[in-house]
Amino acid sequence: NSTLDEKTNTLYTKIVNLCSSGTRGTLNLANGTAEKAEMVRLAGMSGEDENTMQYPNNIVPRPAKIQIAEEGRQLTFPVAPFSVNIITTKLK
Repeated sequence: NSTLDEKTNTLYTKIVNLCSSGTRGTLNLANGTAEKAEMVRLAGMSGEDENTMQYPNNIVPRPAKIQIAEEGRQLTFPVAPFSVNIITTKLK
């Protein structure tokens, strides 16, 4: 699921993995090239994790690695199990 903010030329992409295993993701940019890309991940260690008063940081947003390839036309990234990932891409 992606949304383009035309005023700032920024693409926001949401990737959700509800599976118990991780995978690699690829985002191909058809109508632009990436100048800069950042990913934030919200994930637990298992599908049973939750934040509690005793353990409030079981699931918190964390930065994740993302690579820009193919002269800015492709983004590649790991997708953790049980995660919601937001990629913010500044387009040229």
